[in-house]
Amino acid sequence: MAQTGHHSTASAPDRPLPASPIAQRVGQLLSRLHAWRTRARRARELREIDDATLRDIGMSRTQASFLAEHPHDGSRIGT
Repeated sequence: MAQTGHHSTASAPDRPLPASPIAQRVGQLLSRLHAWRTRARRARELREIDDATLRDIGMSRTQASFLAEHPHDGSRIGT
């Protein structure tokens, strides 16, 4: 029987192959970059809120500035 150059998919694994260490590292870096960009966008949006709106939500400009610069420490505000 002559081969036609087409490969059968019957021998393909049912699950994806494990990622190489380099692919895993690239994935981690992309995930961190996405998180950094998200935090940066949220910080910018928080800095852009006007004082009247901040008062409406019970937050001072100082608190908003702190949260914009320290997003992980926000739970300590007001304690």
